[in-house]
This record gives sequence, structure tokens and C-alpha cells, in this order.
Amino acid sequence: MEVEELIVTSKQSASWIAEGVFGELAARYLDEAELLIWLDTDWALCRERLQARGSESKRHMGREQSEKGLRDLIEWASRYYDRDDARSWRGHQVLFDGFRGDRLQLKSPDAVLEFVKDLSS
Repeated sequence: MEVEELIVTSKQSASWIAEGVFGELAARYLDEAELLIWLDTDWALCRERLQARGSESKRHMGREQSEKGLRDLIEWASRYYDRDDARSWRGHQVLFDGFRGDRLQLKSPDAVLEFVKDLSS
């Protein structure tokens, strides 16, 4: 299924959640979104979690390729604050600042846990 078709189909549901590392794709949801949550944690935590998770998207490849894929992902992610594209911190800040609905910027695991706790109350 093409990305365009996936986006259109997902937006037809009564409710949906769209993950937004790829800011250019997340932007396609913003006109219909009620809430934008930016998980804006520091690089050290992101790197730690990427390393712990491993290269799940490369699992179907051989071990050497999986390790290389993970190294490439960590290298790409490490430049998050230096890039200027839609997949960078600055690109995400533009999306966040331009969103006219309710929005939250959660900067720590504790802030995320507090948000989830408030949802279940």
C-alpha cells in the first residue's frame, strides 16, 4: 500500500494516533488532529533507548546488517539537533508552534508517566 493511501485510510477512522519522527508525514494529520504531543526528550535518553531496542526494522537481515543498520540509525538520530529538515528538532518545533489545537511538549519520562496517569484518572 502506498504511503498516501495509508494516510487517507487511517484518517477515516473515528480516532487515530500518528507517530511523527517523519515530520513531513505527521504534518499531513495536523489539520484534523485535536491534540499534538511532542516527546522531546534529550539525546542521551534517545540513544540509550535506540541501543536497547536494537535494530528491529532490520531483523529480517543478517546479524552484520542489523548491527550496521542500528549504527546508521544512531548516527542519523545523533544529528537531530543539527539538521534543518522536517525530521529534525527545528522541523518538529515548526510543526509544534504552528499547531492550533491542544498541544503538549513532554521532556522527560516522568512527564510522560504523569500525562498517562492523568488520562487514567
